Amino acid sequence: MTKSGRRTPVKDHTPVIAGRVPEALHRQIKQAAKKSGRTMSDELAYRAAMSFQWEATLGEHEQARKRLMDMYERDRKTFEEATQADTERALERLGWATVLAPGLGGNVWLPPGRHADFPKSGWVDPNKPSAPLRPGRIIADPEFVETVKAMANEIAQPIIAAVKAGLDKEGGK
Repeated sequence: MTKSGRRTPVKDHTPVIAGRVPEALHRQIKQAAKKSGRTMSDELAYRAAMSFQWEATLGEHEQARKRLMDMYERDRKTFEEATQADTERALERLGWATVLAPGLGGNVWLPPGRHADFPKSGWVDPNKPSAPLRPGRIIADPEFVETVKAMANEIAQPIIAAVKAGLDKEGGK
């Protein structure tokens, strides 16, 4: 002790935490200390340190699990959308077609040659891209063709006559 009445601190002194614990927990700590070869104080300190380490580890684990679940959900949605779009394009390439069948819950895919089995609804899916337009074929109406020829002759006859008359005058000079 010093002159002031205080004790001199011990160099390897560890802080003391005093607390009350239930009898059952006291027995568990005592049994664990005996099994591990530590004192009850050392066992209590070891288990307290481990609880902080587990808490940190489990917290990191939970954050990682949450990030993985978020990534899984995002990728699952993307995969489902891509798979459905790719499947629909492949079916269309193979000649399959969708037909609105309200009795069956909406659109159904029919194999080539089965489209005629269902009546056309007239409904057009606004989300489905339309097929590219093919160049049109002009099929002339024979009556229309004859009418145009007749009109052309009517217009051409006076012009032909005037040209012939002019040539005849020049030839007669």
